[in-house]
Amino acid sequence: MRTTSMILVFTVVLLFCLPLAWGEEGGIEIDAQARIDWIQKAMDDGAGASRFWQYGWTGIYGADVILEIAIAIDKDGEDEGDERFDSGVNATLSLLGVVGLALDPMTLHRDAKTLSTMPQASEEEIAAKLAAAELYLRKGAEREIRERSLKTHLTYGAVNLAGGLVVTLDGGRHQDGLALFAVATLVSELQIFTTPQRATASWEAYQNGDFVGTPESRPSITDNLRFGVAPGYVQVTCLF
Repeated sequence: MRTTSMILVFTVVLLFCLPLAWGEEGGIEIDAQARIDWIQKAMDDGAGASRFWQYGWTGIYGADVILEIAIAIDKDGEDEGDERFDSGVNATLSLLGVVGLALDPMTLHRDAKTLSTMPQASEEEIAAKLAAAELYLRKGAEREIRERSLKTHLTYGAVNLAGGLVVTLDGGRHQDGLALFAVATLVSELQIFTTPQRATASWEAYQNGDFVGTPESRPSITDNLRFGVAPGYVQVTCLF
């Protein structure tokens, strides 16, 4: 009789605990799915600014390379050697800009698309997708932070200074060298200034556990920029 009572008690406890265990497991899965959905939304929201910045600046530098080469070819007169030389330096600086963006691109827009195509039918797939989502968002934030870092300012400044010195040393053209340095620095600082910040804000919120509801994003000046390229100039307009 005592054995029967113990079996009965054990059965009742087991039946009572199983739903709790199942609910806890389901809660973990729901929490993982909620995290994935939140990160996906955050990355989708930042994809446009990421794409615009990456392709926009690559296009600007690429167009300037072509333009400066065309100018250098056109300046074939004996008294146009300085202009031809300056165009070659400008083309080199812009080419370095293209190479830099190719070697260290802004990839949040591509990663958002990759994440959206990952399967999530099983617990293993959900766990793998969550890990990938966190990696993509963190990588996007680190890229934005890296672009705005002091190291980037100093690197761009050193390259621009080198370009200015090359022009200065070409016949002692101090004013031309200073002008090239000033314009190149203005362009590189504008590139840094327009860096998106959405992934950074989302990653900070996620780390703080604030991944409930719609992801908040920092306003990005990139959303209000309009670029235009025409023979002889590059136009950048900021709408307020």
